[in-house]
Amino acid sequence: MKKKNKYPKPSDYDKEIYIYAQTNNGCPIFGDTSHPLSGKRGHVRYARHVMSLKLGFWIPKGTQIKYRDGDWGNCSFDNLETPTVFLTKSKLSKFLKRGDSPSQIAQQFNVTTFAVAKRMEKFKISHLNQHKNIDLLPHLNDIVKMVNDGETLISIANKYNVSDATIHRFLQKHNLKTKQSYTTTPPTKESLINDVYNGMFLSEMSLKYNTKSLDHHFKKLGLKKYSIIRSEAIVKSIKKNIDNIDIVMTTFGISMTTIEKNARENNIKLPKLYGLALAAKPLIDKETLIKLVTEENLNLTEIGNKIKSSISKVNRMFQHYGISIVKLRREAFKSKIKNLRLKGLNLEEIANQLNIPIRKVKYYEKS
Repeated sequence: MKKKNKYPKPSDYDKEIYIYAQTNNGCPIFGDTSHPLSGKRGHVRYARHVMSLKLGFWIPKGTQIKYRDGDWGNCSFDNLETPTVFLTKSKLSKFLKRGDSPSQIAQQFNVTTFAVAKRMEKFKISHLNQHKNIDLLPHLNDIVKMVNDGETLISIANKYNVSDATIHRFLQKHNLKTKQSYTTTPPTKESLINDVYNGMFLSEMSLKYNTKSLDHHFKKLGLKKYSIIRSEAIVKSIKKNIDNIDIVMTTFGISMTTIEKNARENNIKLPKLYGLALAAKPLIDKETLIKLVTEENLNLTEIGNKIKSSISKVNRMFQHYGISIVKLRREAFKSKIKNLRLKGLNLEEIANQLNIPIRKVKYYEKS
């Protein structure tokens, strides 16, 4: 049975939100089974809630959310974007009919090709059915001239609103020799391996060699797939920099969780001091962190705003120092409530003074 939506618009949601970070990745979430975006266990990703407030409607399930700075803990309006929400069925059909490939559409909307493929699957759109044949024969001489002048197939394709593969097939059909679509030196076996070991992503390598896909180059040169070579490079880098894991994280742009996973799969023992809690270096000392909780009554979000950091990084600082923020807050509030009780204040007065709900005062007193 479909869950009834109590909140037609995001602005109608008036419940108090208590944010905490997921232990596996530090992603900010909160719990509410009545929330339109809640999962089976009642968990809601805070970023999806914020994005819905920004757009003015509840975003559909499966909508891809992108973080501009790459930090999952930064859920500010300016840092979040949902390009696939605006990739409607009509727009998708329009781009496919004019000859754009899914990868070209992905570049225009700044999303992954996989995200475009999922939208096509959702709308039941076939790339082959939407593509229409474009007569390029009248432009044959112009295309040949552009190729001989050194223009890439991609730039030619953009002029005729077709894919570079369409131009390539057109020239092959008319027995015309094409120049290579990259303007730099063609990739060699050694250069590709060096690029992967230097931490370059496949998209960066494609830009370097000015080609849309390097998969056929890997196959042609007898190399393993990019993903396999990258995994091997990460493992070798972990073994080489076992005492300085930060180098691996910076080189390959990966998190401590990914490093731990690779180390576990390859039976590599990391130093005990390394762990998820040390993925980010502490921004403040232990005493200052404790004071922010006990004296200023700040939660994770408020501490992050004060020191200009994300919720996940603040959570990792607590893990680094071995502090439980839940226990710390509980003990601090218990002590303050006890002192205020001795002064003769009632529940409502204590709640107002500590700026917390009355039910929280009761909870801390019983705990």
